[in-house]
Amino acid sequence: MKVEVDFVAEEVMEMLQSRIAADLKVKIEHELKNDLALDSLDMLDLANEVETSFDVILSDDAIYEVKTVLDLIQMVKSGLEE
Repeated sequence: MKVEVDFVAEEVMEMLQSRIAADLKVKIEHELKNDLALDSLDMLDLANEVETSFDVILSDDAIYEVKTVLDLIQMVKSGLEE
C-alpha cells in the first residue's frame, strides 16, 4: 500500500494534536515526551490509533524508541511500505 508521506504526516500530527494542550501546536521536530508531555500510556494509546488508522503493526518496543514527531511519521511510512 503506497500512501503519500504528506498525508501520513498530516494524520499523525492530527492524532498528536488531539492529545495535547490546545495552546500548543504540534511541530515535526517536537519530542513526544519532552515537548508534548506524552507518557508511556499515551504512547501505547497512540500506537493503537496509528495501527488502526494506517493498518500497520508497530511493536511495543519500537514505539518506545520513537523520540520525535518525525520519527513516528517515518515509522508509519516504513510500516506502510512493507
